[in-house]
Amino acid sequence: MPKKGRGVKKALADQVGVQTAYVSRVLNSDSDFSLEHALKVSTFLGLSKEQSNYFLMLVNFARAGTFELKALYKSNIKNAQDNFKKINKRLKKHRSIGESEKQRYYSSWEYAAIHIALSLKNINTLEDISSALKVEKPLVSEILEFFESFGLIRKDEDHHYQLLNEVAVHLDSTSPEIFQYHTNYRVMALHHLSNSHSEDMHFTDISSLNKKDIEVLREILLKTIQDYSETVSKSEPEDSLQVICLDFFNLI
Repeated sequence: MPKKGRGVKKALADQVGVQTAYVSRVLNSDSDFSLEHALKVSTFLGLSKEQSNYFLMLVNFARAGTFELKALYKSNIKNAQDNFKKINKRLKKHRSIGESEKQRYYSSWEYAAIHIALSLKNINTLEDISSALKVEKPLVSEILEFFESFGLIRKDEDHHYQLLNEVAVHLDSTSPEIFQYHTNYRVMALHHLSNSHSEDMHFTDISSLNKKDIEVLREILLKTIQDYSETVSKSEPEDSLQVICLDFFNLI
């Protein structure tokens, strides 16, 4: 560890309540933190509750004295890793619509587009939506009535529409609607690609990789999705609709 790391080790040792030499032995894999020590290390590192629980599992695995106990902790660690990789576990969740409404909502791109368009500062009437999205007025009217039926939007006396609740657009990977939802916007992406919009971004690549780097890239992409979601949630006032499609899959 560089010389400047000595100060960090000393601060960590003070936080945990042990000698600096003991911290060095742990970092060199010559010893292990106790669970009590590990909890204090989590506080020192500023870990979240989820991250702290995972760290404690790693400590338990390292300290396990039998093959059976190590196997148990290894299984728990693998389950935690699998859960962490699921995108929906890493995004903030909102109220979910019912199954029957969900089937219709995700049946074509217009539903989600009209829903999100109503969050824009300059879109609040049927005419605004039809003009901006280039969707026929009868279809827009039908979709707006559908949204009103389960309390997603409200229409005032001036026929202006207002969103009442946030409904999660993200679907679980096991949802029966997931194929159609992905298809809807990938078709739109191809349409935009063929029309050469200069401000759009399109990237396709096929690469040969080792398994370690695949996991590194998967984590980078998951973190990017999480950052994207957090940025979207804080973006205001909204004045544009943006679509992102991301695929990362194995061919061989």
